[in-house]
Amino acid sequence: MTADCTPVPLSPERLAEIRSLDLLALMSERSAGLISGHLAVLLAEVDRLSKRVAELEKDSATLAALEAYGVDNWEGYSDALAGEDL
Repeated sequence: MTADCTPVPLSPERLAEIRSLDLLALMSERSAGLISGHLAVLLAEVDRLSKRVAELEKDSATLAALEAYGVDNWEGYSDALAGEDL
């Protein structure tokens, strides 16, 4: 985040740098053992959510392109959206 609390996307380089930090070496053995398990779970969730966000951004761009070419005027379009609670 910036000083005004605006979120800043992580670059692949910055994410790699964060993952390479050995903060566990600065902790007691007991604390490090406990935290390392939780950290692994959190990093896996970050990876999963990052992939999902990328999928949703692609889907959104595809929908925007289709709507730009008039797909929202196609027969059955509104019926399809109504069936999906959209």
